[in-house]
Amino acid sequence: MVVLKNYYFDARVRRYAESLIKNGVKVDVLCLQDDDLDIVTANTDNLRVFTIPTLSLSGQQGKIFIRNSLLFLLFTIKLLGCISRTDTQVIHVHNMPDLLLFSAIIPKMMGARIILDITSHA
Repeated sequence: MVVLKNYYFDARVRRYAESLIKNGVKVDVLCLQDDDLDIVTANTDNLRVFTIPTLSLSGQQGKIFIRNSLLFLLFTIKLLGCISRTDTQVIHVHNMPDLLLFSAIIPKMMGARIILDITSHA
């Protein structure tokens, strides 16, 4: 699973992962780390949580573009590292930005299936 939030604070993603784990599926989660909290990642046999550093570049549009590009690059590298160690069959990209979907393009070419989960928060 790939999510641009912290896994421990996104109840929807956490519930989905927990339901997969109950059915015997091994789940790797790539998410943003939360610098304000000191949460120890509770990796188990069926759940591994990998965090990406939060990049805080506030201000102009150019900085936002740079931040998003760096996050895309970090997610892509981390995702490639995860799939190289496991037999990843499905990559579930949660919500926005759609840019995260492109971090899974190389695994897609290697045969993994991709799910884009866009949920409205209305």
